Amino acid sequence: MKGLLLKDILMMKSYVRTLGVLIVVYLVSGITWDNVFFFAGMSGILCVMMVMSSFSYDHYAKWDPYGASLPVTRSDMVGAKYLLALVMMGLGAVITGLMCLV
Repeated sequence: MKGLLLKDILMMKSYVRTLGVLIVVYLVSGITWDNVFFFAGMSGILCVMMVMSSFSYDHYAKWDPYGASLPVTRSDMVGAKYLLALVMMGLGAVITGLMCLV
């Protein structure tokens, strides 16, 4: 399952750069408007969008037929997506917590 999670993270490497730029933009907007909750909401939405885009990347790369030929079960593949969602939600919570401290 660690390999499947690593596959999703490496596949989204270019998207992470874009996400970093968006987080900085929303951070500056939140500080400018003196509204931490705006940044908290947007960082949560962006982290969930990363998980949703991983499904699009898998579809574009035709991952399902290739993944079916590997020695992993479908429940491992689904579990890796859930684990990715939990990791991204945790990342969003950490980013939001750091923003609230600032």
